[in-house]
This record gives sequence, structure tokens and C-alpha cells, in this order.
Amino acid sequence: MKQRQKQSNGIYQVGIADAFINGLYKGTLSVGTLKSNGDFGIGAPNLVDGELTFYNGKVYQTRWNGVTTEAPDSLTTPFAFVSFFKPETTFHINGFTGKEAILERVEKYLKNKNGMYAIRISGKFHHVKTRAFPPVTREPFLPLANMLDKQFFFDFNNTEGVLIGYKLPSYLAGVNIAGYHFHFLTSQLNAGGHALDFSSDSTTIEISRISDFQLVTPDDPEFMNYKFDKVNQPDLQKVEKGN
Repeated sequence: MKQRQKQSNGIYQVGIADAFINGLYKGTLSVGTLKSNGDFGIGAPNLVDGELTFYNGKVYQTRWNGVTTEAPDSLTTPFAFVSFFKPETTFHINGFTGKEAILERVEKYLKNKNGMYAIRISGKFHHVKTRAFPPVTREPFLPLANMLDKQFFFDFNNTEGVLIGYKLPSYLAGVNIAGYHFHFLTSQLNAGGHALDFSSDSTTIEISRISDFQLVTPDDPEFMNYKFDKVNQPDLQKVEKGN
């Protein structure tokens, strides 16, 4: 597979969000291939064994027990997306600030309502709540929205770390997840997960505008026979929000 040039400022994605959340959990592309196409991103490991976070060219896997380690290049993923992070906008927030207020500040810098943006929020956090799913073991696999009771939640208080995420437009709903989507890593890179809520004490926010979108579709029989009847937006949002 051809490697993208590092000057490319686009998203490189494998899998379709709607198919993934409805049970297509088997990995189809290695994280090593994704690393060659981006140094920043988020995704899911093979068989939903936790969460994946691409940060500074490395990939970290947060499992259901909270243990976070660097993932081998051979690990596969059914759904993930990466980009080369090149911030064009940087600003700071000092003092206690909740999630909604942080995102309102971010929104002021997103000039194109139908644009795609990569966002990195780093510094000191008052609180971060994350989650990770345990691996699935038996087929047929249930949709993720039917497994929300199996999530494991983690709370981080007065910690330093980084949120890795994107703001994507509604026309990508189903292919990806519209709106904001963040994963978290502690500064020690030993804990994290899918971010459900957060508040900051002192953070730096960097925004990178995304100019293009490249999709790699799996060629396995499960994907080729999946029925894309309609976008299951309610379930996509349930999984994103964790409830």
C-alpha cells in the first residue's frame, strides 16, 4: 500500500463507523500501516480490545483494565483514522474550565462549519473521565450500543495529559462520527481511553485544519456483505457518549 507524503494534511481512515459499531470488530489493517499515513489519530483495536490513540507517531492501546501500553505495528484495527498533525491555530485556557466551555472556545476558531479539524488539548486537567471496552469473544457480535453495560470507566483527577481528537462535519456521519471525538493519554503514557468528559486547569489548544479525506474499505466477506441500509445515528451517538 502506497504511503502518503508527510506534507499531506488529510485524514486517512480504515473502516466505516456505522459498520464498526454494529459488529464488524475484526481488524483489517495494521496500525503500522496507519502510522505510515499519520502521526495523530484515534481508533479501535482488533475485537474491540480497548481503545487506540495515535500520538507523536506512536500508537497506544488502553485496555479494559486501564493498562495502557504502546501497541505493536502488527496489531490490526477495524476502524481508525489518522492525519499528520500540523497546528495552524494555538491558544491557551487558564483557570478551571468545563468541557462545554472549552469546546465553545474551540468553536470560535473553526471558521468553516463544514470543515474537518484535528484538535490537540494538552496541559493540566482538573478531571477527565474515560472508558474502554473489553474484547469480544463470541460471534455473532452484538452492536456496541447493546454492550454499553460492559464498559469500564476511569476517572483522572488533577492530572497532566493530552486529548487527541477531531471535529468532523455532519456529512461524514455514518462513515465516521459527526462532531467532537477525543481520546485521552496521561503525560506518563500509561493510562487513557475514550474521553467522555473533561475539565481543565491550564491547557494549550492546537487546531489543524484537514484538507482531504482518504477512505480504505476492508475487503473481507463480513464488510462486503454488510447492509448499509441507513446510518444509525442514534447508536453512533450512544457509543460516542457512553450511554
